Amino acid sequence: MKHSIWRIVFVSILCNPSVAIAEDADLVIKLSDEIAGLKTGTLNTFSLSREQIEEMGFTTLKDALEHIPFTRITGDSVGDGSIGAIDIRGFGETAQSSVKVFLNGVPLNNPSNEAPNLNFIPLSSIDSIEVRVGGGSVEFGGGAVGGVVNIKTSSSELDDHVSAKASVGSFGSISSDITGSKTIDETMSFGYSVNVSSSDGYRNNTETEKKSANLELQKRASNQGIFTFSLTDATEDLDATGAASESNLATNRKSVGSSTSTLDKKTLITSLGYASSAPDRWTANIFKRSSEQDAYYDYGPNGTSEEFADQKTTSLGINLRKEFGFGKNRSFVVGTGIEQSSYDKTSNYLGFLTVNDRERSLAGGFARLNSNILGGQFSTGIAQQQLTDKNLSDATQYENKGTALDISYNRPTDFGGILSVSLSRDFRFATFDENSYTTTGAPLETQKSTAAQVTFKSDNVLVNLFQALIDDEIRYVDPSSFLNGSYDKTKRTGFEVTHTAELTDELTMTSTYSYLEATIEQGDNQGSVIPDIPENSASVNFMWRDNDHWKHSFGLDYQGPSYALNDPGNEMQKGNESIVGFISTGYTDGSLTLTGRINNLFNEKYDLYRIANGSLTAISRTPAEPLNFELSCRYLF
Repeated sequence: MKHSIWRIVFVSILCNPSVAIAEDADLVIKLSDEIAGLKTGTLNTFSLSREQIEEMGFTTLKDALEHIPFTRITGDSVGDGSIGAIDIRGFGETAQSSVKVFLNGVPLNNPSNEAPNLNFIPLSSIDSIEVRVGGGSVEFGGGAVGGVVNIKTSSSELDDHVSAKASVGSFGSISSDITGSKTIDETMSFGYSVNVSSSDGYRNNTETEKKSANLELQKRASNQGIFTFSLTDATEDLDATGAASESNLATNRKSVGSSTSTLDKKTLITSLGYASSAPDRWTANIFKRSSEQDAYYDYGPNGTSEEFADQKTTSLGINLRKEFGFGKNRSFVVGTGIEQSSYDKTSNYLGFLTVNDRERSLAGGFARLNSNILGGQFSTGIAQQQLTDKNLSDATQYENKGTALDISYNRPTDFGGILSVSLSRDFRFATFDENSYTTTGAPLETQKSTAAQVTFKSDNVLVNLFQALIDDEIRYVDPSSFLNGSYDKTKRTGFEVTHTAELTDELTMTSTYSYLEATIEQGDNQGSVIPDIPENSASVNFMWRDNDHWKHSFGLDYQGPSYALNDPGNEMQKGNESIVGFISTGYTDGSLTLTGRINNLFNEKYDLYRIANGSLTAISRTPAEPLNFELSCRYLF
């Protein structure tokens, strides 16, 4: 009964009949039909602009992502966002391999279990964040069964400017950054950003230092096509502690877990792209991404057991896409992509030194047909991807393939808005880490899902009804033993709604609600709820524009209880129900902007991560930060 009053408040707000035009509202997350330059044929794509990020006073990329409807961060056992994964449509423990994440069109997903690193991307460098909810991975290949996220950094097409920002906050947080863009001549321009930040962290042994830089250079060709070169370089030095026992946290919520660790991370991304304009529309992108992670673990106060893990992942890729027009009513799009990854890992676990060097090759292509028919838009696509994994340690090789299909039809309704019906077939391959230790000793089968969705979208409302049936869903049998396996069959059934209302000329409200039922349909633990996935979640956000100088925002996020990470049999009780609030205020006068933000406004006690022991008798947790604040000053030169 702890949150019964808040539940009534949420239901009342979500049922508010007020109507507003979404494009005129200050707090609105734009509903977009396009992501990463690709027409997806789906309506449930959200975008968050640079201006909205500034207005809301977000302190990290994690904060901004969790504000986007139906999106959450999971698996953050450290607590600083360095290993948390974006979860869409409830994949919990395997979210890092079920949502495709791009930075300026470069995929950040790894062939290992390492989640795409969001910590090295400072908010000041971001031009926009686009999130597509739901499957349909024809354009994006495997690993997009939950959705797609595309993050775009500072654009060199912006007006010439230089912006400097400094921030201070709770727990010794300090950050400074410079962003800008410059036009060199009529055909060339560039954008850049530099960020330096540090924090003592909320918990003991959680200090961090981060440095990052981004450069984007654009050159317009004589045929009106654009060449884009992008470079991102980042380093992180982290002290971390894992989840701690209930008894330790009851005494001191800053307690460390069973180990402390030091992590040094490096990320380097380079890409060269070309995009032509109509009528000869085609794009090409070549990229290289490397990430290094050196981790040292110390178990026990006297260092009685020590471990280390050094790993490096390097990916090289090229993507091509071409669009053909057939009159005003039809278009045909084809694309192809190749990605080559190497994974070098040396680790010491329980005194055993192991070397795990592997290579992965991915090659595939897609085709899509778009056509206007019967007063609506019809779209269908097909893609296939071939996988080849090589274990360099024992000279073995494994091959597999995946096929994606989708079909959708969008049509305006007589009562306003657009109604869409879609069917999709998606897949994802197992990672190197997942195939290294399996219950059978053999590589895991490719995960396959079939999903149906009905969507209604108007200027101020978006409603989704969906169901996904998944075969061979990849999972951790027990994260503490590093064994991996598959659920034979699972099912996800859900309902999502977001609503925007202009309550007055100055006050705008955006509310969301999501219901998700994720169950094991066949095999071990049949009939159980899949752990680490809340059934209900909701949010409400208010934006008040007092005048041309002042903007205020207030929000509440509700998350229902869920089972601990490794409790697929639902033997322990659900936990971690929470309502977390924030408030922010911004003042702008000419080139100067001052922002203040308070997070966890009601000092709610909740966890970022929960895992049970092998006997399912106790839970270890990573507690979230209590009430905290950030103050920032930004000046536009």
